[in-house]
Amino acid sequence: MPTLNQIGNTLGTTNALDNAISGSGASPLPFQQQGFSVSPIPNADGTGLPSSKTPSQEIGTPIRNIMHWFVPEVGLINMYINPQNVRYNSSKLINKELTKGGFVVQYWGEELTTLSINGHTGSSGVEGLNVLYEIYRSEQYTFDPIGLTMAASNSISGVGDSVNSAMGNIGGLATTISNATQGLLGLDPSSQNILPQTLPSLSALALGIELYYTGWVFRGYFNSFNFTESAERIGMFDYEIQFTVTQRRGYRTNSLGWQHSANFGPSNNSAGGPPLSFVGVKGT
Repeated sequence: MPTLNQIGNTLGTTNALDNAISGSGASPLPFQQQGFSVSPIPNADGTGLPSSKTPSQEIGTPIRNIMHWFVPEVGLINMYINPQNVRYNSSKLINKELTKGGFVVQYWGEELTTLSINGHTGSSGVEGLNVLYEIYRSEQYTFDPIGLTMAASNSISGVGDSVNSAMGNIGGLATTISNATQGLLGLDPSSQNILPQTLPSLSALALGIELYYTGWVFRGYFNSFNFTESAERIGMFDYEIQFTVTQRRGYRTNSLGWQHSANFGPSNNSAGGPPLSFVGVKGT
């Protein structure tokens, strides 16, 4: 039976096997460099997860990271001042049941992530609270003109039908005017209209809210909005927002000078130790 060295000589891998076992050699294997097992994904280091693609010693740019909300049909609105804390709640839908043969476990995937956002309005006072409250119920404000437009269109259609039944041919002219008006409002699918035919529903507006923060984008809807006013802090309003996330996009990386790369170098913070994720500032 051939020995391990003979097989290695045949395949040309004897030196690689020796280096892997002894730790010697000029170029260690990837799992010796990173401390992780070799990834099955080509050209990926560490575990092959998205975090393994984050480069070390990246040039950083100091910016003011303020939360921004995207409101459908309105645009971006900033919070003026960041909340004091944000709690990200993630869980999985797993049901377990004990039977005579043991436990039966059913896995249904991940539960929707929820954000608990708490803070105060600072020097913006009640006007800052007004902004947050109007973001919370923005679908109501946005849908009001849409509802009025639909009501006006129905009213015009009713007048046209009444004139048509009472005055014959003259009513035909009124119906033509009514159809043209509906076409301009995007309510008549058979006409060439200027505005889009599909009007946003109240639920579409409520579920289209997005939160932008430090590279993350959270899309979802508001569950609740609570605020507190107290005599101990006159002019300051504490608020609590519950937000359910239906989609998360983007990626967040280190932005502070003392933060280190998580997949390169040792974990100690001594001088000359691991490389920083950010080694400088652009333009300096």
